[in-house]
Amino acid sequence: MAEASWLVTGSRSGRPIVLAPGGAEASAAAARVDAALDGFAGPVPGWFRAVERTRAGWFVLWMALGVVLTLLTSPATLAWQIASGLTIGLVVAPVSLVLLRLLARAQARARGASSTDQALRDVAGLARPTTPDAARQAAAVLASDPRSEPRVHDLVWRAAKPDAGARKELEALWEKADPTTAAVQRRQLAQLQADVDQLKADGKA
Repeated sequence: MAEASWLVTGSRSGRPIVLAPGGAEASAAAARVDAALDGFAGPVPGWFRAVERTRAGWFVLWMALGVVLTLLTSPATLAWQIASGLTIGLVVAPVSLVLLRLLARAQARARGASSTDQALRDVAGLARPTTPDAARQAAAVLASDPRSEPRVHDLVWRAAKPDAGARKELEALWEKADPTTAAVQRRQLAQLQADVDQLKADGKA
């Protein structure tokens, strides 16, 4: 599938983000959108990024601290001290990550926008979150017709506003570019709607 430089996947949120046509500062704006989608209304604090980079090391650190604590304070046998310390570490590590994330989000809000919604609005002229469907459809159209990139870029950008007309036009291009997948999706949607209608008829929805 074709890749477009104006359609990126957020490293934090995993969400597709469309950059504005001709946006000079779009890359920085995309980073702000990505952070906002992950709950950060401003720049992600460097100390929290460092904590995130430790990954499993964060759990190892707390397990080691837990063992040291129990060795120093518990009169139990060595095996019990080690088991207790490891358990303490496994409990404290995820709880501490949650608390640190809350602190980091509060710090980001103090340095940035008042909320993540406001942060998204602040950069809406440079970068916007879009849907996985729109990203897949755009890639399929570009793979079929690379020359359509300016038009597809404009449609994905406007659809993320959201603009229902642009969304329908993008879907129409996708159906022409990938009719087999489009037909499968239509059947799936029709079956889902039929299931919902049956549940309603049975009084279960």
